[in-house]
Amino acid sequence: MTEGDPEYAALLTELRGFLDDVASARPAPEDSAALAQTLREWRTTLRETATGEHGQVFGRRPDLPSRGSTMLPDYVVHDVGEETIEADVRFGRYYLGGGEAVHGGAIPLVFDELLGTLVNFGTRPPSRTVRITVNFRALTPLDRQLRMTGRIERVEGRKTYVSAQLIDGQTVCADAEALFLALDLRGLLT
Repeated sequence: MTEGDPEYAALLTELRGFLDDVASARPAPEDSAALAQTLREWRTTLRETATGEHGQVFGRRPDLPSRGSTMLPDYVVHDVGEETIEADVRFGRYYLGGGEAVHGGAIPLVFDELLGTLVNFGTRPPSRTVRITVNFRALTPLDRQLRMTGRIERVEGRKTYVSAQLIDGQTVCADAEALFLALDLRGLLT
């Protein structure tokens, strides 16, 4: 978890919008070249502030949608408890797979994020995904507020079995089942 400034939050908002705009644009060659040069210059600036994993801000801001990670679509957890979680997600144009629907590969990503948040919530030991199975039930629309729900089905020792749904109104777009394994921290503590 990393604290950050509102300026970084604004940067991520603009970056997320930029990715959607790049995905939907067909710029003139000279505009592509000029933008590429600008991005090259900014990459140089950013490299000068590079830090190790534990010092980075990207993906470590729980106060921001998607924890401040533009790898994930715009995703906000509304409720997480001992056995359930609820979130909203909106897939922008960047996640287009074709036919005005979300790319199928983006859906397991948000299920893994949702269920990982649930399994690692509170006093539970740190856990990692072992397996996730996704069933695609209907096309997932772009640019719509969708609901996600998840639940812990059972815990067997270090194994936690979970399930989730991605819902558009009354339509289940996809559902998932996953297995998470709690890390064995004993060797790390000696």
